[in-house]
Amino acid sequence: MGRGCSVEGCSGKHFGKGYCGKHYANWRRHGSPVAASPRGLGLMQTLLARLPHRPEGQCWEWKGTFRGKYGVLKWNGKNQAAHRLMFFATYGYFPMETRHTCDNPPCCNPDHLLGGGRKENVADRVNRGRSARMPGRSNPNSRYTSEQVQSVRELTAQGLTGDAIAARTGINRNAVYRIRNGQN
Repeated sequence: MGRGCSVEGCSGKHFGKGYCGKHYANWRRHGSPVAASPRGLGLMQTLLARLPHRPEGQCWEWKGTFRGKYGVLKWNGKNQAAHRLMFFATYGYFPMETRHTCDNPPCCNPDHLLGGGRKENVADRVNRGRSARMPGRSNPNSRYTSEQVQSVRELTAQGLTGDAIAARTGINRNAVYRIRNGQN
């Protein structure tokens, strides 16, 4: 007969690390094989049950389920980002976007979370140097050479129309328009 679960009173079959499947999953998620089930608890208690280590002033790493880089939790029948739920549980509202001041996606420390919109979130990314800015030929999706772009700009400065520039350079007139407006 195989080994059983090492948790007192459990008769489950051994799965890993001396625990049955249920207790092993609790150990992985919460750091303890006998962590209390978050069912029936309020939102804040449910979140804190999946944040066993909460050092003062540091990131609180999510220990539950993930979708990509972000922790998720089913709440009101829908999977929600854990850091957004923490913001809601702490401050009482859902912002358009919840931003991390620590740039650590699994972090749920409310002191590291800010509310805001898309514009502020993009500004954070740019200010912290995390935007992929690859102008001209360094961008793998670039269709035009630096010389072609320079030619369009020079012809624009001479006063030629977009159609005339397109005919002269062989570049699509929509692309000429984007280059003239600094979008390419």
